[in-house]
Amino acid sequence: MQLKFIKTAGVPFPFICIIFTFLFSAAKPVLKISDNIKIQSGPMIPGIGVRALSATRLNVHIWCSFFTDDNGEKRYLTGYDLAWKSYYDSTWQTHSFSFASERKSGDFILTKLNPDTYYMVKVRARYNSSSTGYSIQQTVKTTNEPPLNIKVDQITDNSARIMFNHLERYSAKEHIVFVQPQGGFKGYEVRTKSYNLILLKNLKPNSTYNVNVKVLYSNNVISVPSEGVIFTTKHSE
Repeated sequence: MQLKFIKTAGVPFPFICIIFTFLFSAAKPVLKISDNIKIQSGPMIPGIGVRALSATRLNVHIWCSFFTDDNGEKRYLTGYDLAWKSYYDSTWQTHSFSFASERKSGDFILTKLNPDTYYMVKVRARYNSSSTGYSIQQTVKTTNEPPLNIKVDQITDNSARIMFNHLERYSAKEHIVFVQPQGGFKGYEVRTKSYNLILLKNLKPNSTYNVNVKVLYSNNVISVPSEGVIFTTKHSE
């Protein structure tokens, strides 16, 4: 997996786009996660919750706290080791995060994953004196979402522009527009490498069409179709 750095407020972040939302209170943090996510926690092993954000991104919420050793000294969390793999991978990918000061929880976003794929995720905590074992792994499937907000404009007697939004444009090979003329005519596909629009040409005047859009992802998975949009071309002059 490639590493890519971005800057947010002048701070570089690694490719997997770690977004920290740390809790600094000494109280046990409260997780607001949907009921279908199971949380594994213990005195040392971190709690973990995973949910799909999109076709190529997973949000991993982790929390842990300090513990007291046999000498009565508090041992504070200094980092996490995050591991993940798909069902098709034989080895785990890992990334380690270290903290400059006491931290308890955070959100880590894994990106550039494959759509419509099951991923297993686990984490272990590092303290200033030792490391824990890995948490129980959580399994989540990335989505297979189509483009959104399909719109039609610049309609003439023989052409129309189809516009759409897709959050996963950087992982898309192509977008596939299916054009279905009304009146019993055969539908057809038009493909584009553009991530947000296509111009349909050679349409018939005063004719009604129903169009939907799918995305061909980089791993050759094709999304489900978007909702259809109906439009009518203008009369010829």
